Amino acid sequence: MSMAEQLFLLRIVFLLVELILLVGIVWYCVYVTALLVSRYMEVPFVPTDSDAVQAVFDYLRPQKGKRFLEIGFGDGRVICYAVKKYGLLGHGVDTNPVFVHVARMRAWLMGIAHKISFERKDARQASFKQADIIFIFMLPALLHDVQIQHGLQKQAKRGTYVVSHWYPITYFAKQEVFRFSGKDHETYVYKI
Repeated sequence: MSMAEQLFLLRIVFLLVELILLVGIVWYCVYVTALLVSRYMEVPFVPTDSDAVQAVFDYLRPQKGKRFLEIGFGDGRVICYAVKKYGLLGHGVDTNPVFVHVARMRAWLMGIAHKISFERKDARQASFKQADIIFIFMLPALLHDVQIQHGLQKQAKRGTYVVSHWYPITYFAKQEVFRFSGKDHETYVYKI
């Protein structure tokens, strides 16, 4: 290989490295923007613990094709995991417009974008009618909001599993079927 060819290959390698770094920086900026928007909207983003997610899915053992609804999906890691690993059909609702785009990008990169829809909407306007599994990670004030409580109790069909990460759903206390105790939190599973 001639010196000119070696220099050409070296330039290509440096361009690829620069491109990778640029994409990483852009992704980081988008992520930080999403976190700031969440904080501004008073709906903080806290990633769901992967141990809790694994324990819940080990308990549920969902069947392929079931419908998974995540309210407050954040960066989309739980819904994308559910769709990719278990073949579920996913729908996510979140108020943060930046996270909607982040989650769509995650699904696209994982090759599952055609099996998931993401919607920017207030959780109080979400429909629970079609879901077989509902995953919720929100603060107690919103979790016990009258509209969300009414939606879960009146719209969710019989046999639907409702998973609440960190906070119990007091109006479903008698329907609790599983609880995972993490390091500093609990995850509750209810069957309607």
